[in-house]
Amino acid sequence: MHRTMLIVGWMAGILVIGALLLDEGHVVTLLTREEGREYETQMWVVELEGDLYIRSNRPDSEWLKRIDADPEVALRWEEDPRAEEERLRAQRVTDPAIRSQVNDALARKHGFAEIVWGYLVDRGQSVVLVLHPVEEPAGETSPAPVRGVEP
Repeated sequence: MHRTMLIVGWMAGILVIGALLLDEGHVVTLLTREEGREYETQMWVVELEGDLYIRSNRPDSEWLKRIDADPEVALRWEEDPRAEEERLRAQRVTDPAIRSQVNDALARKHGFAEIVWGYLVDRGQSVVLVLHPVEEPAGETSPAPVRGVEP
């Protein structure tokens, strides 16, 4: 039994490393904050009907906990840490149809890597977030409500 678990573990590790080495799709840097410290997380982003979406494969991920505490985040579209950042506000998506559309779009966009991750994580437990631009203080208008997200 121990030998079987070891073999399965090695195979899963090889699949994950192979999926990560494939340069499929655009990776962005998500910037979150906690107690005055900024954290960077590399992730995939997908655009549907003009809205940006990200997904946490684990509902207990550290970056998701930071977003729950402070939903204002930033995205850096280039690898250069000096690149311009886009300020955004994250909201959880509750609508199953939108969650499914995001999962499908990520699968189309990231191909083999997404298939591998699909075998390793439970998509039913994943958390999808929509990202809205943060209005400048002069605007003082709240963003229009989005179908299928928590207020």
